[in-house]
Amino acid sequence: MQAVFAPITKTDVFLDYNPARFFGVAKNGRTFRLRQIGGEIGRIQKPCREKVRERKLTAFPKEVQVAFDKKAEDRTPREAGLVQEYSEKIKIEQDEIRAALSQPDL
Repeated sequence: MQAVFAPITKTDVFLDYNPARFFGVAKNGRTFRLRQIGGEIGRIQKPCREKVRERKLTAFPKEVQVAFDKKAEDRTPREAGLVQEYSEKIKIEQDEIRAALSQPDL
């Protein structure tokens, strides 16, 4: 005898229509609001992220700086290798962004 198992999926099934409808509407509202907040945080952090990136790039040789400034499709294989080699070193952490934020931005 073979057992058949159905995959477990999370569904919002209510016995009453109104609570289910209001739950779905509230869930959509929360999701939309979270996306708005994420976009606003990104907009506030963008200048600081660029400032930190430029500060980190100045520590590297000019060849690496030029490679990072070019678009990916315009890079030569040598420049693509440099970008791949230095990409971990130029990675920007959240702590660096917070340190770069000025008081009015907070």
